[in-house]
Amino acid sequence: MRKYKSRLIFVCALIAVLFVSNNLFYRFDLTAENRYTLSDNTKDVLKDLKEDIYIEVYLDGELPSSFMRLRNRIEELVGDCARLSNKGIHFRFLNPNAIGDRRKREKFIQQLVDKGVQPTNLNRKKSDESLSQQIIFPSMLIWNSNKEMAVNLLKNNPSLDAESNINNSIESLEYELLNAIKIIDTKNLKSIGFLTGHNEISKVETADIGGSLADFYNVDIVTCNDISKDYNRYSTLVIAQPRKDFTEKDKFAIDQFIMNGGSTLWLVDQVAADLDSLRYKPEIFAYFKPLNIEDMLFTYGVRINPNLVLDGQCVLIPVKTSLEGEAPKFSPAPWYYSPLVRTSQAHPIGKNINPVRMDFANTIDTVGSNKKIKKEVLLSSSKYTRLVNIPWPVSLDIVGEKMSPAVFNKQNMTLAVLMQGHFPSAFRHRMVNGGNSFLKESKKAKMIVVSDGDIIRNIVSGSGKNLRIMPLGYDRYSKRTYGNKAFLLNAINYLSDNSGLMDLRAREYKLRVLDKTRLKSDRKWWQYMNLLLPLFLLFIFSLVWYYIRKKRYSKR
Repeated sequence: MRKYKSRLIFVCALIAVLFVSNNLFYRFDLTAENRYTLSDNTKDVLKDLKEDIYIEVYLDGELPSSFMRLRNRIEELVGDCARLSNKGIHFRFLNPNAIGDRRKREKFIQQLVDKGVQPTNLNRKKSDESLSQQIIFPSMLIWNSNKEMAVNLLKNNPSLDAESNINNSIESLEYELLNAIKIIDTKNLKSIGFLTGHNEISKVETADIGGSLADFYNVDIVTCNDISKDYNRYSTLVIAQPRKDFTEKDKFAIDQFIMNGGSTLWLVDQVAADLDSLRYKPEIFAYFKPLNIEDMLFTYGVRINPNLVLDGQCVLIPVKTSLEGEAPKFSPAPWYYSPLVRTSQAHPIGKNINPVRMDFANTIDTVGSNKKIKKEVLLSSSKYTRLVNIPWPVSLDIVGEKMSPAVFNKQNMTLAVLMQGHFPSAFRHRMVNGGNSFLKESKKAKMIVVSDGDIIRNIVSGSGKNLRIMPLGYDRYSKRTYGNKAFLLNAINYLSDNSGLMDLRAREYKLRVLDKTRLKSDRKWWQYMNLLLPLFLLFIFSLVWYYIRKKRYSKR
């Protein structure tokens, strides 16, 4: 009877352990960066889901080890989210290349591309040292009953090696996934307003960024009158390269929008210069063009200087080098007026973003010592920077000038600033409409000031039915796409985000890479160590076990 009782206890204990293990999940995260622990913001989003979410991940099949690491981390992350969600998160992995029928495979891949999934060409070495190409899809499709969204997970910075790019992609996984889930699950999208009425960049010239923002927000073209009717209607106001002076009435509407907690993205400069004009003239003059908003920006905490930034780290333009009468020949030459600027890696807006292209940018000074406002630099020039005061002649002759450290003797000049906190009103010491019934200090608000309006302009070619809009940041000569779009999307997301979800982009996973040189030189030693050490330990254990058994049973 005692024997059956002990067996029954064992079976009951086993059932209890299985039940607990299936219904209770806990992970001990011993990593220094807590890379396997979901943030509190993530948990809040998952607990507030309104309906089931469906996810298809297309990174599957035979993959290199680095991409397999990315794939496994995606599976772990989505699995953790599914366990914590109050609704169902259903996911599966698919390999588009595994579809046997060629036509069906090509049709399916085209459908993915049309939905926004970006395939990547991967060069792989075969055993015979030859190269083969493989198309992979480091992307996922997320949807519910109302919306569908493609999320591309690979952060591909050409200046970094493959391992660093994979590591950056893993760092941003949680943000990319949760941001998409939040957008899919949100019924009422926030609204973004693009200001008009001051000769700002046209709608077609902001079509690329506008189309991308439409996936996340309601995007409207608004006037200052529209803003003044309801200061809380828009979460963020984008002011994209105005060229006409602001009236006091317009300034008051923008000021009170900020005072009511609205976020503002200022993309303005103090210098009028147009690169396209050089196609028709050998030389143009860059001149000071104030907009009557300088006093507002100064009150809030910044000053855009009337100068031009020339940078040794810049784009290349084609310059004719053939002699008169010869066949046209063009060679790349540096165009110092279009710097490729660095993003702040310490802030989630600029983390893991390719260099950003600017044109005829100015420097920014932070002014005042208001302790209620926190200021952070988001964009800065390289260590080879030259500043020129205006008016200044701009011509193509500068491409023949060599970059000299004696002339390009400035460094890390500020080109974009984030400010957040409680701002004083630009009208706090003024009588407005015969009274003082307006806010003189803001609720908690955010604003970003960038000293270049062209940063948001996409290239437009053709007209009518032949109208073609190029991706924002695309350079026709180098065929490269710079980080303008990613920077601006992150900036607007940060300005519009009150949940802190954007801070997930600041997470950093240290890349602990083996020393490949030492690995090659010590390869034999480690191979023998891995082969012989376990056998040696097993032999020692056998001897000790034999001695213990002999000592125990020899006394009987």
